[in-house]
Amino acid sequence: MKVGDLVQYRHGKEPRPMAIVIDESPSSSEFHRRIRVMWVGSEKPIASKVFSINGKRVSTWVHPKKFEVMNVLG
Repeated sequence: MKVGDLVQYRHGKEPRPMAIVIDESPSSSEFHRRIRVMWVGSEKPIASKVFSINGKRVSTWVHPKKFEVMNVLG
């Protein structure tokens, strides 16, 4: 998972919210690795409120295991 990848939130009911990875923390350890995402779609998903910065579409730093890659930017 890297910047530019389209990801889907793993938890919750269908349809699960989609996001784009916009930043990743530099870490050699997979345990400490974190990403930031921007939620896509016309409505903000509930997950965006849980992981948001001031209720915006951009998340705080979250663990990548909460997402699955849907499309990899070449």
